[in-house]
Amino acid sequence: MGRLSLADLVWTARRGHRLGVLVALWVLFTVGIGPVAGLAQQVSEALVARGWVETHLSVLGLEPEDVAEMVVSSQSASRAAGVMHVYFQQRIGGIDIYRGVLGVHLGDSGAVLSTSNRFVAFAAAKVQANEPILSAQEAVERGASAVGLVPNESLELLAGPTGPSHTSVLSSGGIARHTIEARLVYLPLPSAELALAWSLRFEPLDSNHAWALQI
Repeated sequence: MGRLSLADLVWTARRGHRLGVLVALWVLFTVGIGPVAGLAQQVSEALVARGWVETHLSVLGLEPEDVAEMVVSSQSASRAAGVMHVYFQQRIGGIDIYRGVLGVHLGDSGAVLSTSNRFVAFAAAKVQANEPILSAQEAVERGASAVGLVPNESLELLAGPTGPSHTSVLSSGGIARHTIEARLVYLPLPSAELALAWSLRFEPLDSNHAWALQI
């Protein structure tokens, strides 16, 4: 039998095969030590957090479609306080909603102590478009111009686009220390609509910080 990963177990749980997940968790907790036992603990906490969200949609002001594609974006522990934090990223059609993060905070007993909710309610109905107007290269050019940079080399597509988010890697264009990352996100607008935008990340040549832009 191959080694089970965190993604494998969570995928199985989402498909509804909870018995298989429970068996896998029992095996990991029983025979696992070190990193394997830690993996089992993370899976267990993620499943508890997901289950709480799915059964408390009215409390959160959400509908099933708002959480159908959510994925665990990170997990961390506040050991002194005995609290585990599980964070979910909201997605619609495989595309992340920018800063659409919901945190579920669990105590040692596994009980939910609190939540921090930045999910967009009725998100699917607020989507303006699902295909970009600009190419990744055009988005980088606009983003560079917005921060006072002008590419002096051609922006070549090195990888991608892949997946619904059109994740791409572009050459530095003479403005970045390394390659430039680009992917599609849904950007919440003041009008409450969700606009499709390119999320760009790169480190400029003359600075020690990184730009994160939405174009």
